[in-house]
Amino acid sequence: MVKRIEDNLNPVNVIIGKDKQKGFYIAKFDSKQVLPRVTMGSTWLAHDKRYKRKFLVRVVDINYNDNYDLKQILSMVDENPEQPFDKRSLEYYCAELAWLRLEGEFTDQGIESVADQPTVLQTFLVPTDKNHDLLIAAPDISKGFMIGVLRGGAKREDIPVTLEDRFRGFKTLISGTSGYGKSTLMRNIARHWLENLKYGKVIDDLKGEYIADITNESGETVSGLCHHPLADKNLYLLTAHPEKYEGLGLENDISKVIPLKFSLDDIPPENLEDVAGRDLTQPQKTFLDMYQDRPGLFRTLLRETDGSPDTSDWHQIFKGWIVLSKKGEKGVEKDANYETDPSDFLPSSYTPIHGVIKQLRRLASRPYISKDNTSCLPMLKELLKKGATIILDKSALTDGDKTTISTVIANDLYNHNEKFSSGNKTEQAKVIPFVYIVEEAHLLLSKDKAKEDSVFVNFAKTGRSFQIGLVAVTQRPSSIDTNILSQFDNYITFRLTNKNDTEDLFNAKTDFQGYEGDIRTMGRGAAVIAFGEPTKIQSIQVFEWTQERAQTLLSIEQTQLMKNMHVDDEDIARND
Repeated sequence: MVKRIEDNLNPVNVIIGKDKQKGFYIAKFDSKQVLPRVTMGSTWLAHDKRYKRKFLVRVVDINYNDNYDLKQILSMVDENPEQPFDKRSLEYYCAELAWLRLEGEFTDQGIESVADQPTVLQTFLVPTDKNHDLLIAAPDISKGFMIGVLRGGAKREDIPVTLEDRFRGFKTLISGTSGYGKSTLMRNIARHWLENLKYGKVIDDLKGEYIADITNESGETVSGLCHHPLADKNLYLLTAHPEKYEGLGLENDISKVIPLKFSLDDIPPENLEDVAGRDLTQPQKTFLDMYQDRPGLFRTLLRETDGSPDTSDWHQIFKGWIVLSKKGEKGVEKDANYETDPSDFLPSSYTPIHGVIKQLRRLASRPYISKDNTSCLPMLKELLKKGATIILDKSALTDGDKTTISTVIANDLYNHNEKFSSGNKTEQAKVIPFVYIVEEAHLLLSKDKAKEDSVFVNFAKTGRSFQIGLVAVTQRPSSIDTNILSQFDNYITFRLTNKNDTEDLFNAKTDFQGYEGDIRTMGRGAAVIAFGEPTKIQSIQVFEWTQERAQTLLSIEQTQLMKNMHVDDEDIARND
């Protein structure tokens, strides 16, 4: 008797092998598989019928079943225009191949690491359903906060994803092409920070887009953080242009508008090169190193007489540096109160000091350097101790001023924590836990800027020891120094299409292997996050930033979303 062959009316999607070089499984998707489409990043349940095990796999690449013979296909169409393909040809040409990343095994305990590989030709694939997606997302607001919903390729689920609060003492890289959701993500994170006072936050706002309402490139109004219910208690604006916000009523919505003012005394001599943004000569560095502990050094150097540097007592103040000429030596010998001028010094000892003075004069002329020695930095530290969120508005400033302001603030905070971190318990209690968020981070962490002892390099390399967290936001991860790029603990990436950016990112975070295709093709608001220890990779759709969300406590929204999710679970159970 001949065995009867029955057609399988359901698609037969099956693992057919493994790409040994890449480590991904290869699956063949039946020609009958119409919905859902096999899309990049989509998640599938791989049921190994042989061993009765179920695995989670993700599509990382898609290809055709074979290289088509165009002449053969056209001849088939010509011969039978109403029925282009016979059954066998249809199955051959319409099947799709996909490469799958094995991400875990479904067990009674959830998703666990994989110990054994699926069986070839005995492991069948079906799309993950809502029960599986709940296990993938595993939302837990006791360990984190909601940041978006689960995404699986083109599929979006109303299942929230929580992000572990790993910012204080950690380094986080947020990257992505302009316009794909970095600012929206930051607003959602800031909403969590306004309700969390365990550490302080400084958001380096280059364009002035976070605190007040703005109009985006599409002409739509984007609500500012000033609408948050706790903005009047925990949100502060630090700006060099407080007059820009007068008459807007902002002072009634947030806790305080703080004028950005520094004293020259806020700048440690050893940090002048970073702050000034210009290279110093070796003699200039040596001079500053010799006298860095002298109180009011910079103000001493900026004293003037008739518009010229007051050098009358330099031979006494800088005795170890200034070398007198013969004329100067005679003057000092004759009169103990002799007032020296530059002609009394050898040029080799005067010229380096004069170069430092030129740098200081340029700094002193900037609008954020106070004339009366007042400074906003003491207030800034007090607010950060209380866990405040401070928006540093750097709009309408030159690129040089933006770098200077960030460097002065970061240096002051870093030096403070470094000073008190190794003392007794009383001293260590003065350490201020905080997170610094840097936009356009490639400008401060580039290969050119990332010199040894640069403050943001210190944040990246040693910040954890001093309870300092760094969040770097950039369009160009390839422009960040590779030694720093690999130092990050957490990664959130939106769409990246530049080859150098993707290659450097994947080299820095090998856990992204298999997500390359998804990252290059993701839509607006879609992201891949790599958080936790061990690292957990998730594909998410970041919450849209709506006026309602801007005005709602995250804690209230989270409670409601979790409640809705449990109701859905009950409905699923009843239907089953």
